[in-house]
Amino acid sequence: MPDGFESAMKEFYDDLAHLQKLATYKFPKKVLCLRCGKSHRYFIGVRKSFVKYKGTKVEYDELIGFCKKCGREVDVPTLWDRNFLRIKGAYIDKQCETEQEAKRNLKN
Repeated sequence: MPDGFESAMKEFYDDLAHLQKLATYKFPKKVLCLRCGKSHRYFIGVRKSFVKYKGTKVEYDELIGFCKKCGREVDVPTLWDRNFLRIKGAYIDKQCETEQEAKRNLKN
């Protein structure tokens, strides 16, 4: 495996260990909704997103919070770490696919 891939895997697992420590942290029950101007309960949704990470465009399922009162997107800080881990996981998946495709092309 290339050195870049191995270092990306190590970095991914280091981040995973960090997030597992944060797993005991509870999601806030309420967050500030900028439209309502008050703190409200929220629900979490998922949408397909694209981001450029280490020079590679990756697609991942982004977790987003929505205000239960008005339905507008709200900022839930605990989702940042979870989305970052999803981005890194999608990047590693894409690197694995690229590497496997390169090996198939060499065989042919």
